[in-house]
Amino acid sequence: MLATVVQSGSTKVDTTYGAVVERNADWKAIFEGLNLVATQINGVNKRTINKKVEEAAQYLEILERKVGRGELAHISPQMVTEIAEGAFQMGKEVEYYVAIWYKVQALTEAINATVLQLNHVYTDH
Repeated sequence: MLATVVQSGSTKVDTTYGAVVERNADWKAIFEGLNLVATQINGVNKRTINKKVEEAAQYLEILERKVGRGELAHISPQMVTEIAEGAFQMGKEVEYYVAIWYKVQALTEAINATVLQLNHVYTDH
């Protein structure tokens, strides 16, 4: 859903007021969709994510020390690689969450600013 309003790799969410007003009938669906997405993304417990990331970092440090000291010589290199790849995948998922969270926040702020500006224009004139 976000990909339809934010170009890949861009943080720009600007448009003309004409384009905003032209699609006036879409606003209800936009507000409903954005509220749903914002509620879901903001409903994620960030403390839990931070705690799990810290735990994973500690486990990786322990793993690195044990591998460096040769304490895991009996474990196959493939197993160590699998553990490292699992940690990397977790990092990618957290990065993905943060990117989506940022885009939702940027879109919400852009829409709020647009609504405030349109209200200002129409109520003052």
